[in-house]
Order: sequence, then C-alpha cells, then structure tokens
Amino acid sequence: MSSDFLSITPVCVCVCVCVCACVRGRTCVDDKEFDVYISYARNSDEEKFVLRTLRTVLENHLGYTVYQKKKKMSTQGSHRATQRQSNAETCALCCSAPPFLPKEPSVLQPTSEHVFHVKRGSSVRLVCRGRFPYLDRDSDWAIWWSVDGNAVERLADPRFSATLFAVRLVSTKHGDRIEESVLLIRDFGSEDLGKTYNCSVKNRRGFQTRRAQLQEEAWVPWLEVGCGLSLILALSLAVSALYSVFRLELLLLYRSRFGADERHTDDKEFDVYISYARNSDEEKFVLRTLRTVLENHLGYTVCIFDRDSLPGGTITDETLSFVARSRRLLVVLGPGYARQGSQALLELKAGMDGLAGGHLRLILVQYKRVRRREWVRELRRARVALAVVSWQGEPSREMTSRFWKKLRLELPVRRMPDLCFLLLFARSRV
Repeated sequence: MSSDFLSITPVCVCVCVCVCACVRGRTCVDDKEFDVYISYARNSDEEKFVLRTLRTVLENHLGYTVYQKKKKMSTQGSHRATQRQSNAETCALCCSAPPFLPKEPSVLQPTSEHVFHVKRGSSVRLVCRGRFPYLDRDSDWAIWWSVDGNAVERLADPRFSATLFAVRLVSTKHGDRIEESVLLIRDFGSEDLGKTYNCSVKNRRGFQTRRAQLQEEAWVPWLEVGCGLSLILALSLAVSALYSVFRLELLLLYRSRFGADERHTDDKEFDVYISYARNSDEEKFVLRTLRTVLENHLGYTVCIFDRDSLPGGTITDETLSFVARSRRLLVVLGPGYARQGSQALLELKAGMDGLAGGHLRLILVQYKRVRRREWVRELRRARVALAVVSWQGEPSREMTSRFWKKLRLELPVRRMPDLCFLLLFARSRV
C-alpha cells in the first residue's frame, strides 16, 4: 500500500475496520448503485478527513463505491440526493463484497508437510480442519474424511468411525467458520498404511481435498527390553557376587583345567626353592609346616639349601645353581631376613637376577611383620613389584584357608583330580 494509507489516523482505521467487518463475506442481493453513503458536517475538519482520507481508502484501497455529496443542491437536488442515499443504503443495511475476496473453502489441517505418526495395535486419531468464508444465507457446506474414496459412514470396517462430535466448530470471526472433523481408527494395522485418507471441504463456491500422510513409528518392545536389561543386570550382580566370594576357587579351577604343566615345558629340577632366615622362627615354620604341605599334600618338589646341598661345596656356587634349577623362589619374610652377608640375602639377590632374566618367579610370604627400616634395597624392589601372601597364624593352618589358596595360585600348575578339588572347594565353604 502507499504511504498515505500507512499514515491513516486511528479514527480512520476504526471506521475502515467497521466497514470491512460489515461488508466482508457478503454478496449484494439487490440492484443498488453504491456500497456506502458518507454523511458528515460540511465546512469542518470532518469534511477534510472524509475527502482526504476516508474516501480515498474506501475507493482506492478497498474497492467500494462511495456516494458523496460535493456541493450544495436545491430542494429538488436534495431530494434526489436523499433518494441516492436510500439507494446506496448504509453499511448496516446492505453491503457488497469486493470481487477479489476469496469465497472457496480451504483445508487448514493436514498441511502438505504434516505427517501423522501412527503405531500398530493402537488407536489413531486423524484431525481434519477447514476454513469456510462467510456466504450470505449459506448453509450448504461440509467437511469429511474419506478412506480410499469412500466416506467413513459407507465403510464396512467397524474400526473406522467418527468420534461422538464428528464435526465441531473451532472458531468463528466476521462470519468465517473454522470447522473440524476427527477420524478414529481402532486397532491400527499394517494394512491400513496402504490406504488413502483424504480430508475434504466443500461449499457452494468450491471444493478442496488434501491427502493425509501417515508414517509408522518405530516399534520398540520396551517391556521386553526392560525385562532383558533387568535380567542381565541381575545376572551380572549375581556373577560379580559369586566371583568376589569364590574368586580364588574359580581361578584354581581354571588353572587345574586349562593351565599348562611347567614340568613339560622346561628341564628344571625343582618346583620351589625356599629362602628364609636361619636360626629363627621362620626356619621352624619352613621345616615343620611349609615344606610338609608343599611336598606331601600338594606334590611339589622343594629345594632347601641346608637339606639338599652336598658337604664340601661352595655356598655361593651351590646357591646360584639351586636357584637357577628352580621354577619359583619362595622368600619367607621375617624380622631377621636379609641381613648383610647372610645366606638369605645371597638367595634374594640370585632370585632378583633370575626375575630380571625372565626364567624365575618370586613369591613373597610374610610370616611376621618386618619394619621398613630393616628392608634392604633388593627387598624393597621385590616388595614393590610383587604381591605378598601373608601368614595369619592359626586361621592359616587349615588347608582350605586363603593363605594356601593364594600360595597355590603363585606356584606352578599341578593338575588335581576333579573329586579331590570339589571336596576341597566344598570344605572351604563350610
């Protein structure tokens, strides 16, 4: 529009709105010549408003025919003007719509981009919404759904039905109506996706239809997935609890079943070389308990220097030889271990060299606590790199105690008969 129209005063805007509200949507059903007769006081500000603004907007922008008295008339002319005024009528009596206002109905929903998401096995609700412009004394309008070209009322399938309020008025403004029709499909199936669903609107001026687009939602079995995840979680927790309780037994069972027997993979003579402090409580523990269990109950070949060395030999050479011919070096730690110049320190140094070479493994058994200031450098290195199996006194004397199970995990693999192992496993849980 022009700048003059945009600069209309608020009073003019109100007048134009009133005129449009009255005229919009109506057709002239008489033979009157004018749409609007304007009455105003002459020689006043109102006359300037009518001539400069109101008449221009009504005629040039809104397309109405306006009758306006421009000069003084005689009595006879005044009578003709009154007759013209009667012919023009006022806005309240007769108004005609400009020819450019559309009167055909239109489908508001579904739009061309709108997609109805449906799910199999559930009820689907399709909404059709249409706009009907006002037509004078018009009641011939309709809005409906059709499935494969057939109205819902003609379908034999009872799953297709209109709701209780099949058509309802959504809103009305200046005589225009927005109506809504709802199609309800119960127990929606996969075969229903291939059907054509059309929303149609009609009045005496025109007809419009639009196809609804349906898209199936991805089916996710939430109940099954939830039950499966809960079961997996419960099994995981149960397995974790069982493993934390029976970890040592499970590892021993795996080793006895699938572990390689080192006696068939090397040519070493001894399974274990025991290193300990002489003339101490550790020596009594080694000779009375540790050696007896390892040799008599677990079937390992044990090397003890004081017992297996030959008289007259060199201590250093025989110690290095025994350590080199053993698969494990078992170090029994106590307060008197690894004093400078002792036999135990020599054995520990030989074991650290063998550990660095990769052909010997060390096992640390803590019989009694050792103060840190009494540790030599080799013992500190071994303590950082290796795990320690602690002797707990009387609770560790039983063959089913954790001490012997941990020690067996560090020793070479020995295959145990299944019955013996199961009895040992059962006894450990009592």
